Amino acid sequence: METSWEKCQEKGIIKKIVPNPKRGERLKQMALLRLEFWDKNILNKFIPMKVEGFYEIIKELILTLMLKTGFNSTNHLCLIEFLREYYPILDAERLNKLRKVRNEINYRGAKVNNEYFLENEEEFKLIIKKLIKIIN
Repeated sequence: METSWEKCQEKGIIKKIVPNPKRGERLKQMALLRLEFWDKNILNKFIPMKVEGFYEIIKELILTLMLKTGFNSTNHLCLIEFLREYYPILDAERLNKLRKVRNEINYRGAKVNNEYFLENEEEFKLIIKKLIKIIN
């Protein structure tokens, strides 16, 4: 399912809300805690969990940013559309691919190719750093 910023708004998936910086701060703190946990070397057999972990970190940071700017979303795809609309400097396509890989892990029990994570880990960390900088 592909979507757009406009479709997310039309369907009521993304809504304009009163900014909620307190909730956003709680989500940011949880994302930072997850990052502290996952930002270490692990055995290859745990790579799928690390991929999920990095996805959750990025998702929580995007939602933090949305809440601070007066938006909320009930759909992960629309979180990415928010970035595409307001922060095109971030690699929305890479995040969408990460979302799909995470879904394959969560909903289909798919194995993750370790090379996928190794090839993308630095970019995921860069996206996290950029999101934290924008939030702060």
